[in-house]
Amino acid sequence: MVDHRFMDPNGLFQQALALHFGGEVDKAIGIYRWLHECYSNNQQVLIVWADAELRLGRAGEALTIVNKAIRLDASVPMAHNLKGNTLVRLNRNTEALESFDTALRCDAKNVEACCNKGALLIELKRWQEALPCFDRAIDVRPDFAPAHNNRGVVLQQLNRHAEAEACFMEAARIDAGFADAHLNLGCLQEKDGRLCEALAAYKRAVAAMPSFADAYSNLGGVLFKLSRFAEALDCLTQARSLQPKCAETYAKIGYALKALMRHDEALRCFDQALEIDADNVLAHTGRGDVFQELKADADALAAYQAAFRLNSSGEFLLGSLGLAKLTLSDWDGLEALRALLRTDGMDDALSPPFHAQVLLDAPRVLCSCAKNFSDRLFPAREAALNSVARSAGCRIRVGYFSSDFGDHPVSHLLAGVFEHHDRARFEIFGFSLSERRDEWRTRIEAGFDHFIEFGSVGKSDAEIAQAVAEFSLDIAVDLNGHTFKARTGIFAERVAPIQASYIGFLGTMGAPYVDYLIADPLLVPEDKREFYQEKIAYLPWYQSNDDKTEVFARSFSRTELGLPEQGMVYASFNNNYKITPEVFDCWMRILKQVPGSVLWLFAANEAAVGNLRKEARGCDVDDARLIFAERMPLKQHLVRQRAADLFLDTFPYNAGATASNALRMGLPVLTRCGESFASRYGASLLNAVGMPELITESVEDYEAMAVRLGHVPTALAALRDKLAANLPTAPLFDTAAFTRNIEAAFLKMTERQRAGLAPEHIFV
Repeated sequence: MVDHRFMDPNGLFQQALALHFGGEVDKAIGIYRWLHECYSNNQQVLIVWADAELRLGRAGEALTIVNKAIRLDASVPMAHNLKGNTLVRLNRNTEALESFDTALRCDAKNVEACCNKGALLIELKRWQEALPCFDRAIDVRPDFAPAHNNRGVVLQQLNRHAEAEACFMEAARIDAGFADAHLNLGCLQEKDGRLCEALAAYKRAVAAMPSFADAYSNLGGVLFKLSRFAEALDCLTQARSLQPKCAETYAKIGYALKALMRHDEALRCFDQALEIDADNVLAHTGRGDVFQELKADADALAAYQAAFRLNSSGEFLLGSLGLAKLTLSDWDGLEALRALLRTDGMDDALSPPFHAQVLLDAPRVLCSCAKNFSDRLFPAREAALNSVARSAGCRIRVGYFSSDFGDHPVSHLLAGVFEHHDRARFEIFGFSLSERRDEWRTRIEAGFDHFIEFGSVGKSDAEIAQAVAEFSLDIAVDLNGHTFKARTGIFAERVAPIQASYIGFLGTMGAPYVDYLIADPLLVPEDKREFYQEKIAYLPWYQSNDDKTEVFARSFSRTELGLPEQGMVYASFNNNYKITPEVFDCWMRILKQVPGSVLWLFAANEAAVGNLRKEARGCDVDDARLIFAERMPLKQHLVRQRAADLFLDTFPYNAGATASNALRMGLPVLTRCGESFASRYGASLLNAVGMPELITESVEDYEAMAVRLGHVPTALAALRDKLAANLPTAPLFDTAAFTRNIEAAFLKMTERQRAGLAPEHIFV
């Protein structure tokens, strides 16, 4: 025990301060206590003693001591400021504000009190009141970096982003080692979609404070958005090492691993996040996303439900939950989700665009969903890589981008188009975004002048875009849109002066860098154009088809397919997620009105089969009248459709390639036409095959026609005969004519671009 009695009090006080600010706070407190016993009227000792107690988290003791200091002299602003900080720790915020105000009455130029009051008002989200606090502090001390930083925080919350950015930059200029200022600047730039600038700011934050876990986490997050997944994983792993008990970091690591297709590791990370925080919404959602990719549909649904219970407005969560329910034909609570999307989908990022299309026929909401999705995840980059038109006289360079070059409906529809392009006028590039190896892939590769594989190289969107820019494309065509394995970020970099969307995604991309949506007049009528961000390139008909499609050599009997030899066979080979409760109820009413009829469906998963059978029984229909078809290779699938009598389309998301396959095989398709692009697809196909009488405008008309055709064999036979007669000359299956049409559209786009004109609606 040190005997302080014979030591100089001033020297002892200086020793205590050195211990205090050197981190040995307990030792300092021992000296302060002794000094107070000897010199009870020394206010300075009480103030630093209270500060030391507060540093050790003993706010109650600190408050008692600082009150003693104030009783000795109530005119000292430092004491009131310290009392305010102590009361904040005790969550006595109203009293804390009073203490800061008292400090400012004692000294109107007390910068610390100004900033502490402002910081508390920030915590209380009282932005308008906080702003003058930092203004006053800066007036007094213009070189005080924390005041500029906190002023920026307030201005950002008030949506005054330009002013906020200036504040963060000034704070960083004053103190280049101020990591928080760099971090806040990065957050603002990231929110504004300026990802490359945000990346640089986060790197400066990390350089300023290598132990700053939040900076590493945000750096990893923006690298993830830039599709630099391996680098993102490295940064997030560093954040975890600095802050090993942060659930959010584990969840972010899970998403990086998912993007790298390391699904098992991703699931382990999401599980670790939930061990730390069982209510972490991002981790529950991440588990759902992984399970969805793995086709573990029941597990995906359970994970999304857990996330939704915790936060019903989670980013894009409602749509994921809705699609999971539809995939399993588990419709409990589905209407409530759809109602929420109808009312809030305009303003909130509730659903990915594709999921919303399956849930709703509401073009205005669907447009908002697409715009929210693009703005948040794929904002336009600051500088375009390739925005300058090449000179006339050159062959037009068209690049098709897809993750579906292989055995996939997009390739089934477009293989012939790639082969039919006029090489005298067009140079055709294929950019593959996923690695596939199958018979279709071999044919697809051969159909291009140049085929470039990016699916196996692990490059970011920006790196791919940089590589693509070297080819000096005139037109880039996105065949994915907002669908699985899309790389929309490539188009955000502007890889061609003209960028268009076609076939993969049925609607607007909601992005300023997509100039044209290829469609036809039925899909996007003039009165619906306001719901599309792009200009419309109108073709005479929309869907391409392959004139070389092969059909299995032999036919199947109904018995081989598990169908009754007699009776009406209604078919719908759509994926289960397109079957809504309203559509299924309509189908059950049709079966009840047509004795002996059956419904032939696609069996996507066992849970959906069980749920659909249960729903049939609930409609008082024998579930044996539901017959489920297993997946078959395309050649066999095409020929088995001859065993059906009438294809029943889904709504609001119509069949696409599935319907044209049916029509190709002479199977009439009955569709219902709605307001959105996806709900008008069936009508577009029927127009292109000369069968408009099979287009209905309401569920009542749809049901009535299906029942009538089930009761009147001659009417059905007449439709089949007409379809058979139309097929040889139907535009829908004329690959060469379609190719000339899309080339004409490309020419019109290019002519405008080379003339210096902005994109405009064009008609072929």
